[in-house]
Amino acid sequence: MGIDGSLAARDERAQRAALRDGVLECGRLIGWPAHTTIAFAEGLARRPWKRCTPAQLLVVRDELQAILRAFEVCRRTPAARGPAVRPERRNGRAPGA
Repeated sequence: MGIDGSLAARDERAQRAALRDGVLECGRLIGWPAHTTIAFAEGLARRPWKRCTPAQLLVVRDELQAILRAFEVCRRTPAARGPAVRPERRNGRAPGA
């Protein structure tokens, strides 16, 4: 491997490391520990964390960002009415009946 090849390999490793950091940061923003984010990435990429390609890491990061956006929408959207609560029944009859 010549100088150009070793520089290209170093650039790809640096790119992969930066993408891994970005994926882990997205996981942290969701509230996940690193091992949960890594397990998510491995499941999505269908390969071990250390063997994920830059393209696969981009897909994982995009999915995590979509989750973050969904959480943001939920947080900004006013909650609808709470869950319906049924009145307690006594002696097989609804209260007041």
